[in-house]
Amino acid sequence: MEVAWQPPLEGWYKSNSDGSLVEDRAGYGVLVRNCEGQSLYAVASSLKDSVCTKSWYPLHPRLK
Repeated sequence: MEVAWQPPLEGWYKSNSDGSLVEDRAGYGVLVRNCEGQSLYAVASSLKDSVCTKSWYPLHPRLK
């Protein structure tokens, strides 16, 4: 079975997210795209021993 990303309806946004946990480390990521498949916003965060470091990647001025 093949699974592929499908764009949202015209005028809508779609967010995709994922996370992982390995021993004492965890992390997640989120990506927001428009109906044309353009990346508008992304965020990733990693956690270790209750200390959080974040990286923000604003790709679209309306989502800052």
